[in-house]
Amino acid sequence: MGIWANLSLPWHSICGAPGRMSPSERRRRNVRLPALLLGVASLAVTAACATTSMSLNELMKDPGQYRGRYVSVSGVVTHSASIAGHGLYRIRDGEAALWVASKSGVPTNGTWVMVDGRIYDIYDVRGLPLPLPAPVAGGVVLLETSRTTEDRRPPPSPSALQQAAR
Repeated sequence: MGIWANLSLPWHSICGAPGRMSPSERRRRNVRLPALLLGVASLAVTAACATTSMSLNELMKDPGQYRGRYVSVSGVVTHSASIAGHGLYRIRDGEAALWVASKSGVPTNGTWVMVDGRIYDIYDVRGLPLPLPAPVAGGVVLLETSRTTEDRRPPPSPSALQQAAR
């Protein structure tokens, strides 16, 4: 039986030719193709926008390689400032540091963050003979799309709590 059982049917039933299909079969076929195309398109968009998770050290070794791409990095907030809900904060992981621009406020100093966003190399004046510190000379910025925070600061000592109570 198997595959040879269908040979007794007309060729259009086997190949699915539209000429001899009933109206209900045509409607079913017309619905399947757009649904399949929509599924393939959404999978392609998801794959294109995938976030690359990496260490901050790996990112900062060659930030130009990730320019315009979505990345996920983590570190401890060392500097932060905000105005009217928009802000800028700096995260550090070991020797590497990165500025993060946010449209939803900023975390406090000492907070551990995992940040997703897009990398931009806004400016780079490290090759110029200017007496600028390294954190200012390179303008790599992460435009934040989402953030997870965790307070990893050590708990205050009992003497600090007593001083705060006074």
